[in-house]
Amino acid sequence: MKDGIRSFALTVLRDEMHIAIPDDVGDEMPLGGDGLGLESLIILMLSIRAEEEYSIDLIPSYGGVLPASFGEFVDRVEMARHG
Repeated sequence: MKDGIRSFALTVLRDEMHIAIPDDVGDEMPLGGDGLGLESLIILMLSIRAEEEYSIDLIPSYGGVLPASFGEFVDRVEMARHG
């Protein structure tokens, strides 16, 4: 199922948010800074889309700390789906 979450997240970033995302996004790729370069607002918007798509409560699980990497984001969505 993680492949489906990865695909969903990349599609949202590319097609809905119009953010240039490389084809080779791995789990260790940072979401911000030197990785994908996403600002915290974009990460929150992606999180809201995941909440809508998967009918989950994702953002409360962050505890005030956004996921640092693409893989961590995917893992948190997966955990919220089965949580």
